[in-house]
Amino acid sequence: MRKTSIVIMLVLLLALLFGCINRTSYNGVDEQEQIVLSVLMTKEEIIAKLGDDYEYDTIEEDSDTKYHSILKYEGLNIHYYYDSEKMPEELLPQTIELKSNKYTYNFNLELGGNALRIIRYLGTKFDNYYDPQANSYIFDVFKYREKTELGSVKDTDYLLKMIYEDEKSYDSKEMIPKDLTIVGVILFVPS
Repeated sequence: MRKTSIVIMLVLLLALLFGCINRTSYNGVDEQEQIVLSVLMTKEEIIAKLGDDYEYDTIEEDSDTKYHSILKYEGLNIHYYYDSEKMPEELLPQTIELKSNKYTYNFNLELGGNALRIIRYLGTKFDNYYDPQANSYIFDVFKYREKTELGSVKDTDYLLKMIYEDEKSYDSKEMIPKDLTIVGVILFVPS
């Protein structure tokens, strides 16, 4: 009986210890407090999850689409492109710019981390994007997949690209400075 009590106490202590370890802090944001978002959320679903502390702007475009709307939260800009005067309710974002560790999608990475390490990590989770125009794979652009609520993984039309602190683009990993960091992520549907 005494051994059973000791084993139960050890298990509880280990559970408590691992619970504390898993609450990793990302630039002042507790991992447990990160807001998990999906590229498959509509504007209304995003607002329902993030609240009313946002800016929303619509401009008329002289490009492929007639209108461009941006839903802005601190560290998060979500772009919509459409032709009708009113934005369709079911429209999904075409571009998402994430520059805050307050939010996360399906990649669990820390913004502010080392670029080369993050590229290696993303390469274990996602496939590199093959660019038919360049006839090659792009080392720092990935085909984004997302976990469903049931735990399976679903392919999406989105690509994932990092925003480097120096705001440059690189042709290869070898060109990236060893101390370069990632300040943001862009999820986008290629045109």
